[in-house]
Amino acid sequence: MAAATEVYSPTPAAPHREQAAWWAVVGWLGLLLQVLLRVIRGAPSSLAKLLRSLGLRHPLLSAAPAVAFVQLPSKAPADDLPPLSPPPGRLTVVLDLDETLVCAYESSSLPATVRTQAVEAGLHCFDMEGISSDKDAKGRQRVNHVTVFERPGLHEFLQKTSEFADLILFTAGLEGLSCRTFILLSIKSPVSN
Repeated sequence: MAAATEVYSPTPAAPHREQAAWWAVVGWLGLLLQVLLRVIRGAPSSLAKLLRSLGLRHPLLSAAPAVAFVQLPSKAPADDLPPLSPPPGRLTVVLDLDETLVCAYESSSLPATVRTQAVEAGLHCFDMEGISSDKDAKGRQRVNHVTVFERPGLHEFLQKTSEFADLILFTAGLEGLSCRTFILLSIKSPVSN
C-alpha cells in the first residue's frame, strides 16, 4: 500500500504583508495631507501664501476670503445724532411686592423662633388675615393667617424714591392680602397701585 503523501506548505504571506504595509503608509500620508490642508485652509499663513504664489491653486487650498476688519469711528458724527429731548419730569418705578419688598409666610407654618429672631434682628413684621379664593369642604371661603416681614429700610427707600418717581407696586399674590399689604405700606409712604 503505497500512499502518496502530500505535504501542505502555505503560500508565502510576504507579498500580502508588503501590500498592507504600503496601504498603511498611504493612509498615514493621506491623513497628514488632510491635516496640513486643514491648517492651511483654517489659518492663512505664510506657507499658504507661498504655495499660492508657486501656482498651487487646488480647491482644497483655497480658503474663504479673509475677513477685512475696518476700524469704526470712536465717536459718532455730531450731525447724525438725534436732537436731545428735554429731561423727563418724573420717573415711573415699578416694584415687585412679593419676596422683594416684603416676604409673607403662612403663620401656621412659620416657626416661632424664626419670627422671634427676625424681630430681635430689627425686622418689622405684622400679621394679617386674608380671604382666600379657595373654599373649605363646607363651601366657605378659607381665611389665611399670614405673617409679613418688611425688608430693612423699606419705608425710607419708598420715601426717597417717591421724591423723584411715581411708584407702582406689582404683585402676583392673592388680591385680598396684597391690597391690605399695600394699604399698610402706603400709610407711611406715598405709593400707587
